[in-house]
Amino acid sequence: MSTLHANSAKDAIYRMVTLFQLYSNTNNLSFEIVTKLICQNIDIIIFMEDRKIKECIKLIGSEGNTPFIEYIEL
Repeated sequence: MSTLHANSAKDAIYRMVTLFQLYSNTNNLSFEIVTKLICQNIDIIIFMEDRKIKECIKLIGSEGNTPFIEYIEL
């Protein structure tokens, strides 16, 4: 479990990829590979605003830079 500042649940995926690339000691992993790794290893992202759950997504996988997600009804 972790927290991350993002504008939406889907934006959190891209934020994680960007942060990984900025702060990783490895420069040989592309945006596409990092996106794939994140989508394979994280199950659910919950987006909260004003201490209330606004959005919840399930990560299914990715193709290229595009993550496949499923919105979970609140």
